[in-house]
Amino acid sequence: MNGKRLRILRTSKELTQGELGNALNVTKATISQYENEIRKPDSNMLNKIADFFNVTVDYLLGRTDIRTPYDQKLRELEEFLMQDDITFGGEPLDEDTKRWIPHFLELTKKMLAKRKEGEENLHKRMPPLM
Repeated sequence: MNGKRLRILRTSKELTQGELGNALNVTKATISQYENEIRKPDSNMLNKIADFFNVTVDYLLGRTDIRTPYDQKLRELEEFLMQDDITFGGEPLDEDTKRWIPHFLELTKKMLAKRKEGEENLHKRMPPLM
């Protein structure tokens, strides 16, 4: 595993090694060893770390710079939009529209995540059905 990436992910969430260790059910020393590449996590732990940070195992291993499959799809969309003959509803898309489409998708993703979070919080506050 790329220890530097783990450190960057951990610090970006403002977690100490101990806090991350608690979340993953390992010691602070284990996290330190992962970050300093003294020790390598097994495949189960790699999956736990990837799930915790919402990244791919390939990203953790340093095999790709793309953190999530969503990022990969967004890059593919941006490449697709670079073509000249893109149309929507039979009308060609101008360059400004092409540049804005990925931004709109990102905003929509964030809005849906907040909506889902709000629904989950609402369900937590609701009494059980009888």
